[in-house]
Amino acid sequence: MEKEQEHEMSLFGKGKYVVSCENSQHPYQDIKQTGAAQGVNVYKLIAITVGLVCVIQAALNISLGFALYVKVNNKTLTQELNELLDSFGAGSACGLKSSLEEGRNWNITIHELKAKNQNLTEERDELKMKLMVLKSEHSAMTAANEELKRLNLEMKDTNNNLTQEKNDLKTQFKDLDVEAKCNILTVEKNELQRKLIDSASLHNSLTVKRDELKRTIAGLEMKSKVLMEERDTLERKLNTSVLQETSLTKAKDELKKTITVMEARSNILTAERDQMKESLKTCISQKTALITERDSLKRTNSATEEKSKSLTSENDNLTRRLNSCSSQRTSLGREKDELQTKLDVFDRYLKRNWIYFSGSFYYISTTEKSWQDSRIDCWGRGADLIIIGSKEENEFARKFQKRVWIGLHDRQSEGHWIWLDGSALRK
Repeated sequence: MEKEQEHEMSLFGKGKYVVSCENSQHPYQDIKQTGAAQGVNVYKLIAITVGLVCVIQAALNISLGFALYVKVNNKTLTQELNELLDSFGAGSACGLKSSLEEGRNWNITIHELKAKNQNLTEERDELKMKLMVLKSEHSAMTAANEELKRLNLEMKDTNNNLTQEKNDLKTQFKDLDVEAKCNILTVEKNELQRKLIDSASLHNSLTVKRDELKRTIAGLEMKSKVLMEERDTLERKLNTSVLQETSLTKAKDELKKTITVMEARSNILTAERDQMKESLKTCISQKTALITERDSLKRTNSATEEKSKSLTSENDNLTRRLNSCSSQRTSLGREKDELQTKLDVFDRYLKRNWIYFSGSFYYISTTEKSWQDSRIDCWGRGADLIIIGSKEENEFARKFQKRVWIGLHDRQSEGHWIWLDGSALRK
């Protein structure tokens, strides 16, 4: 906003030298007429500018008056809400009679609040309409501001043209009568410059007022929202008070009936009271005996509680042991399943004449084949040629007392023996 104002001021400053005829020489007749026509155009532009500034000032004055009106109404509404809240807070009665009177007062207050609520609704709608009017006026002011900018640009172009003509006139003006007219134009130029400066200052002040009004309207909108929320809260409280009034009326009728019954029963209770006094003496003696019995029971209860605590701790220990047994049972079940699976595999291989040794099964074929064919035969059985990895396994292989192929070869390098798993032969 500040940059826009500075730009507008710069436009006013650059366009303030409208006509300059100082030190002019004698002109020709046709040039004189052209300068007069351009002076009339300048007057028209200035008149339009002043008119637009007046319109903007009138709109801002209307907006300021409306903002003050809204502010006064909001202040009155806030005071009424505070008084209503005070009346809510001070309404705590001590007896049934005062509660009933307060209920009647609330009934009157309810009607007043409904009327105020309707007035507030109407004022809110009116404020919305005025806000829409203000928005339309703001749009008109914005359009007027753009029009002023355009006029300033036109004035700048006119000033440039007049400056060029001034330079031409300096070489051509020789008539003393034109000099006098130029002096008159110079005076008019100075007057127009003063008016332009006044218009610029007025425009700046109007811009400041417009910004202040915008901030004021925003604050009033926030206050209006808060007041509407408080109004809704009061309406809810009002509905609650209506329900309470209804319940109090019903309670009053019930109390009247109850009072009638109580009066009848009061006489009966008076007679019973005398009997109760006599019974009270008997109860006092019984109370003494019960106190003695209670103390004995307290001691018994303490011993029972200690025993209960010990039983609880034993129960916790047994629960932990039971959980431990359950986890062990689960793990044993898994181990049983694994062993059963291994047993099935063991039985299947034994039925096929495989020999078990140290966690592995071995099969000795009766058919003589080459090393490669023997390995392919092993692949067909889901196995591979034997890889001797320990002394015990070597002794186990020698027990067959047959010439068998083992998983050792020197195919990659002659004389360099390696096992099928890639490990080198150890001596």
